[in-house]
Amino acid sequence: MLKKRFENIFDSRRKRKRALEILVIISILSALGLCISCAHDIEKEKNIIIYCSNDLGFELVFPEDWKGRYIIEESDNSVSVYSKKIKDNTELPGQLFSVIRLAGELITEEDIAQSPAPALFLL
Repeated sequence: MLKKRFENIFDSRRKRKRALEILVIISILSALGLCISCAHDIEKEKNIIIYCSNDLGFELVFPEDWKGRYIIEESDNSVSVYSKKIKDNTELPGQLFSVIRLAGELITEEDIAQSPAPALFLL
């Protein structure tokens, strides 16, 4: 009887089978996690707001939770985005950012650094 107990403890076939079962379960759970994660990323991409400026030739992409929270004003060479809450309820403009198209000679980083307001130079 003692011999049978030791045989059961050291039965390598049974251990291999258990290890293989655990490995298969972990693989299936990992694959399901990846599928759920990818599907969530696809859903996130669908929930965006796109503003297209045909005159200036670019698009702005806003997250869906910005919906109804901003105002866009477009002029001949720029697009400005304002906080709707601040602009509607105070005397302050509530400007979040502007995109300005400058035509003419090449503008350098040094030119931007000399401007009176902070700016980011994008090519």
